[in-house]
Amino acid sequence: MGDKWLRPYHNPFGNTLTLILKAPIDGQAIIQLVDIDGRLVDAKTMNIVNGTIYFIDFMNAPRLQKGAYFARYTDGKNKQTIKLIKQ
Repeated sequence: MGDKWLRPYHNPFGNTLTLILKAPIDGQAIIQLVDIDGRLVDAKTMNIVNGTIYFIDFMNAPRLQKGAYFARYTDGKNKQTIKLIKQ
C-alpha cells in the first residue's frame, strides 16, 4: 500500500463502504467519516497492530446521500485523509 495506510474498497461507493487499513503502528486508530461540510457522519475507534490489514465497514453507507465525503485517519502519530464519492 506504499505510504498510504488507508484506501477505499471501491470509490465511488454505493450501498457498501469498506476501507482497507494497513496499520502503520501499534496502538489506537480513529477513522472518521465526514461530509463535504466537515460534519461527522460516523467514526470508528480501533486497536491496531503494525503491518496488520483491517477491513473497516461503515454500516450507515446506504443511508448516506449522494455526494462527496472524506475519511480521516489518525493514530496519534500518522494522519491521512481520503476523498470518497457516494453514487
